[in-house]
Amino acid sequence: MPFVVREKKGNNYYLYLQHNIRVNGKVKRLFKIYLGPEEKIFEHGIKLNIEKTEIKTLEFGADVALYDIAQKINLVEVINKFTDKNRDQGLLVGEYILLAAINRCIKPCSKNKLGKWFKNSILKNYFPIKPSVLNSQTYWNHFTYFNEDIIHEIEIELNKIILEKYNLDLYCVLYDPTNFYTYIKGEHKKYAINNKLPLKGFNKEHRNKLNQINLSLFCLRGTGIPLMHQIYPGNSQDAGHFKKILPKFIDRMKFLAKDVKEITLVFDKGNNSKEAFNEINKEEFKFIASLRPSTQKDLIMTLIDRFTMIKLKNNGKEVGYYHVQKTIYGKIRDLYVVYDPRNFKKQKKRFEKKLWKRIREVNEFFGEKLNIKKWRDPENIRKKIKDVLKKEFYNTIINVEIEGEYGNLKIKLTIDEEVKKKYETKLGRSVIFTNCNNFDK
Repeated sequence: MPFVVREKKGNNYYLYLQHNIRVNGKVKRLFKIYLGPEEKIFEHGIKLNIEKTEIKTLEFGADVALYDIAQKINLVEVINKFTDKNRDQGLLVGEYILLAAINRCIKPCSKNKLGKWFKNSILKNYFPIKPSVLNSQTYWNHFTYFNEDIIHEIEIELNKIILEKYNLDLYCVLYDPTNFYTYIKGEHKKYAINNKLPLKGFNKEHRNKLNQINLSLFCLRGTGIPLMHQIYPGNSQDAGHFKKILPKFIDRMKFLAKDVKEITLVFDKGNNSKEAFNEINKEEFKFIASLRPSTQKDLIMTLIDRFTMIKLKNNGKEVGYYHVQKTIYGKIRDLYVVYDPRNFKKQKKRFEKKLWKRIREVNEFFGEKLNIKKWRDPENIRKKIKDVLKKEFYNTIINVEIEGEYGNLKIKLTIDEEVKKKYETKLGRSVIFTNCNNFDK
């Protein structure tokens, strides 16, 4: 970008317009243009009347970019096609949804704060409404135009447009479920609430006291473009849901005139079930999935010198793999134990930190209590130490010695290095299996 240079010659200052570029790592001047004496330029400069100047700032870049994408895929038209609303007042359903969606991408806020965001956005030039119209009540009114079938119809229509318009390849689809905690009440007989979605479950953010809603998503590898989603009750198990949604996904792909045999589906170990793999086998679906290391204890302990080390093409990361064939869910599959050296170092460091934390907690608890009241009895001390260490695993790796006599005891904690080393052998390793040919190539 050109910039102004001020140079002094004698008692006067002169201004130049200069532009530099970088060549082979060095800065070189592209041009330098003389503008004139600084004093003369200031004399002929434009003076602004600050009191009469008005400045208004509107968000522009991301707002317009997302609006442009929505125009290209006919988002508003598709939503309006499946929602039955005559435009008596306000916007059509698709327009309200578009504004909320753009807000979610840029600056998420509650429905009642949408108006404030909209007021400072360039989008108000495209939608002739007062910002105050965008509130919770407006959206509740327009959500009545949707049900689960309509949402799926909209999703399918968008699938068709996006896949065709951008010529997207479905060679690899990623699947994963997640959940979101909520303050919404679930089913409650006392208060006559019949909401079947927000229920208690294992929350990924450890907010287990709150209800949650589960969401599963199929999306394209690389672009992350969603193909299909499903919300389901918060108390549902991932594997139980996957075996139900998998046939629906296969039907969706067939409806879009896609050969499912050409698609590779990637999913995590929490979704494995006999029923799901029966469906995969029937459709000859290609897949890449993971297994719980605890189900492959013999393989997870494979010596590191038996691994083949390679560098990944996408990021140059070095990993190792050990390949065998094994019968899993009734079929012979290619199974790979994968070793990640960087992940191994992280997990080892985290493991050692937790280990010493447990030892420190024991020492801190008995710091001033040892040999006082019930902590004069060795048996009581052993039970308490076992409780402080919590997991049975820590009780096997941390040796506990209680020396002395009743009322005059000493506690000595040491780490069993052999057990520790054996456990560390499993770190940085994961197990995946597949029916894809030449997967390791």
